[in-house]
Amino acid sequence: MADVPMPSRSNPSIAALLLDHSTTGIALVEGDGMVFAYVNEAFQAIAPDRPMLGRGFEAVWPEVAAQFLPVLRQVRATLVPVELEDVRADVRRRLEGPLEEAWWNVTMKALPPRGGEPPAIAIHTVDRTAAVRLRRQAELMQAEQERLREAERAARGAELVAEAIPQLVWTCGPSGETEWLNQRWRDYTGLTPGPQAGDPWRAVLHEHDAPRWLNRWMTAVRSGLPVDLEARLKAADGSFRWHLLRAVPLRDEGDRVVKWFGTATEIEEQRRTRDAAELARRREADARQRAEDASFAAAQRAAELDAVLDSIADGLVISNRENEFERANDTALRLLGELPPGSDWLQRFVAHDEQGREVPGGQLPPVRALRGEVVHGEELRLEPRAGRGAPTWLSVSAAPIRDDRGAIRGVVTTFGDITRLRELQERQSDLLRAISHDLRTPLTVILTQAQMLQRKPDDAATVVRRAESVRTSAQRMAAMIEDLVDLVRLEAGLVKLTPRAVPLAPFATELRDRLRGTLAVERLRLEVPDALPAASADPPRLERILVNLITNALKYSPPESETTLSGAVVDGQVQLTVADHGPGIPADEVDRVFERFYRSPSATRKEGLGLGLYITRLLVEAHGGQIRVESEVGRGSAFHVLLPRAVAAEVEA
Repeated sequence: MADVPMPSRSNPSIAALLLDHSTTGIALVEGDGMVFAYVNEAFQAIAPDRPMLGRGFEAVWPEVAAQFLPVLRQVRATLVPVELEDVRADVRRRLEGPLEEAWWNVTMKALPPRGGEPPAIAIHTVDRTAAVRLRRQAELMQAEQERLREAERAARGAELVAEAIPQLVWTCGPSGETEWLNQRWRDYTGLTPGPQAGDPWRAVLHEHDAPRWLNRWMTAVRSGLPVDLEARLKAADGSFRWHLLRAVPLRDEGDRVVKWFGTATEIEEQRRTRDAAELARRREADARQRAEDASFAAAQRAAELDAVLDSIADGLVISNRENEFERANDTALRLLGELPPGSDWLQRFVAHDEQGREVPGGQLPPVRALRGEVVHGEELRLEPRAGRGAPTWLSVSAAPIRDDRGAIRGVVTTFGDITRLRELQERQSDLLRAISHDLRTPLTVILTQAQMLQRKPDDAATVVRRAESVRTSAQRMAAMIEDLVDLVRLEAGLVKLTPRAVPLAPFATELRDRLRGTLAVERLRLEVPDALPAASADPPRLERILVNLITNALKYSPPESETTLSGAVVDGQVQLTVADHGPGIPADEVDRVFERFYRSPSATRKEGLGLGLYITRLLVEAHGGQIRVESEVGRGSAFHVLLPRAVAAEVEA
């Protein structure tokens, strides 16, 4: 079975839809110029207004070509995949925009080569810019925290001095026994301490604070660690006032505690202020929490609304009373593009009805909804005014949004993409027209001739003539039916090719011999060199391609003129050309001759369904080849079929 080419936007398939809707950017580049043969929506979204398909990597991405082209060539040369993680590659996300720093995970992988061609390369990209920025911010925060810790360690060197502010000051021995109390301590308490360790504290500490301080103090003595505690100390007048008690050890060179220095700083006013501030803080925190709860609830409701909107298969837009855009779901943004908040989104499009007439702005469904009307399923064709993007058929509904008093506050507009449905309807109409008109003509001839035969069954000459007419009409019907069957099978992907090496010179000679008696092959001149390389092709399908082209060339050229089938090597591939000296194809029709059901208005003979060249194109593309036409009115046409060369395995087989 032949390799099926990677789907493109001009050849839709299920695989293409899956790739197009992948959140990973995916592209395919081919040839020496690394030409983009395919990009999905996520890859195109990196730079939405930058044309990519059919253009080389350097032309599309000049700002990063020097960075990635060598890697692409390396992958193509070695067939070894390359994975780049968090690689920085600054890009312009708009053609005229500035360079923006960006980081990417990029995977480049060579696809299996076909027909001697250089391998194509699949590119997978994931935009890591946001993640890298977050990581860098985290690293900066970590560095800042480390700097603060260093500052704290430096501050501890001065802690002995800073914490021994001369308020109530004391010193103790290494075991915690009081050695000295300053005069301010004695003045404040009115006491002269005794010799026991901790004795002064039992007399001055508030009964609720004494157990906590003594426990903390003895723990500090045993561990050799600084200690501080807020406690109430009794003054000489019997009142208690809040103090901050702090003690730090002094160590010798062997890190042994040799003395404790301590201070008691009055913080009565600070405590009152702090208690008042704490009360205010709690009240503020309660108020903030209530506000955060309300904000969270509002955000949650908004998120729930977004989730509901995004779960709707149809596009949905909410606009205000001036029809200015306010909200839309993902489907709407995919169909309509970016809609800046507050913009008059209807002015970005031109709408036409089913008869092709432009719909005035005042008759658009959202505008009618502002007048209170509810619009259901109106089919419109929308075209961007900027000229970018293909027209889209939409089924549009709109309804007003009313407040509690019934006043209109805005509009909700929904629309479903029915472009594919319209295309299918057009195809169905084309098919029905072909069947009802083109098949009816030969059938009418058959019926008429049969009736005439019934009237004169004994006239031998008449019987032969009319039987020949019946046979010719039946052949035309059979050819039309075969075209219709092939059309359905090709478009459904049901045609399976069995390619092998086909020597083209003997193939062309044998084909001409088989067509003798069916076509005027005495007018067909062969110019296919014996040395022409074999093509990789399915022989029956290749025969169908050539028969279609040769039949058209002989049919539409003068009876005395010559038709040529020639062969050559072009760009490493095999090219077959069928050239005639017929009337030629007008320039405005050249691009349409390979379309389904297309028959030239200028043709003098309009036989068949207009499917021959369309089917020929599908068969050529199924081989991985290309077909094009060169034509000049009055001089004739040349149809060029480019096919892959046979690989070594096919030639040996």
